[in-house]
Formats: sequence, C-alpha cells, structure tokens
Amino acid sequence: MRNILFSGNEKVFDGILTCMLSILKRSSTEEPFCFYIYTMDVTRIKPEYTPVSDRQTIFL
Repeated sequence: MRNILFSGNEKVFDGILTCMLSILKRSSTEEPFCFYIYTMDVTRIKPEYTPVSDRQTIFL
C-alpha cells in the first residue's frame, strides 16, 4: 500500500484533485493507494483559511 498525505485548506482542493488524478493515471504500480488529507479551520487568523469540506473530501 502506498500512503500519500495532502495538507492544506480549501484553496488547495483543485491541486489535490489534479495531483491525485496524475498519480493514479501515470502510476504503473499494482499496489493500492491510500490518500490522507490533513486540514484545519484557522479562520480566526484569516477568514479565507477554511478547511477542506466533507463534501470535497467525499468527492475525492
């Protein structure tokens, strides 16, 4: 199993999606992948720092 960790807020969702598609499309391994997403709500610092939503996570 290959474990891959992404971390960031909602603004990196498009990058996570692109990266996951690239890994899955270009990898010739037969091993399964397990993707993890670490995210957090830090809107107290800046209002735009919202976490990756559950809806986005399910989509991925």
